[in-house]
Amino acid sequence: MTRRNTRALANTANVAFWWDIGIHSYVTARAAAEWKYWNVAGRNAHFGVELMLKYLLVLPQLWYNTQWPNRGKPAVPSDLITHDLTLLWRRFGAAYPTHPLSEFTAFVEGLNRWEEIRYAQYAPAAATVFATSMEAAANTVKANPLKSADVFVLYVPELDRFFRALMDFIGITTNLRGNRMWFGAGYEAYARDNPYVIA
Repeated sequence: MTRRNTRALANTANVAFWWDIGIHSYVTARAAAEWKYWNVAGRNAHFGVELMLKYLLVLPQLWYNTQWPNRGKPAVPSDLITHDLTLLWRRFGAAYPTHPLSEFTAFVEGLNRWEEIRYAQYAPAAATVFATSMEAAANTVKANPLKSADVFVLYVPELDRFFRALMDFIGITTNLRGNRMWFGAGYEAYARDNPYVIA
């Protein structure tokens, strides 16, 4: 009898699921941040943004047949083998000229730092500090001027604002408005203290 090696079968990226996996990762990041599971929160926030940007790059047009002026050529999944949010963000800017999300550039750059500690690669000569805002990060540095610190920031309110802006831009907001069932049991984690919630 011949055994079939199923691992040798070609895998195909199903990009149609990227947006909902991205949103689920974002909701997981919110919950993990509430529990102060910082590595889990940072990683899921990073992955959620990564998938949303990749989804936008492969999308030929925005939802509800919305055409973006001077939309660049859509990418194919094999062109997007990277976890670098800054690279994806630049490609997003080129693919959607004059998009309305440029104010989030610094946020994306800060979030990209979480990739540096995907496997807990903490700096051996400095304390690793998890901060909940840019102000808290700055205060950490001020409070310890003689000691080096590797500071990672996850500011959940800005993550909320960014994800809502992404969903508005794509057209997802229209689809999810009034649809709590899509979020399932995670809706409370998504909606809690979130002024940008889709109601």
